[in-house]
Amino acid sequence: MKNKEKLLQALKERFPQHSADFERLFQNSLQFQEICTDYMDIANVLTRCLQSTQSPTSTIKEYQTLLSDLENEIISYINNRSDRT
Repeated sequence: MKNKEKLLQALKERFPQHSADFERLFQNSLQFQEICTDYMDIANVLTRCLQSTQSPTSTIKEYQTLLSDLENEIISYINNRSDRT
């Protein structure tokens, strides 16, 4: 349960304008939970890569691209579900 709370808190900090959406969608959608978990996993790996002096620039750029893609997927998911309610 603590991991879920940490995940939701981090996402709310990153996307404060969608705080209520995160609560609702995270409760009701396994797919949304998986997207958010993937996002946090990539964000954590990227943070470690940025702190490491041995991470190649290409690896960092790849993780940055993945993170950006997941951010877009999260926002798209929220927007598509908001249109239905």
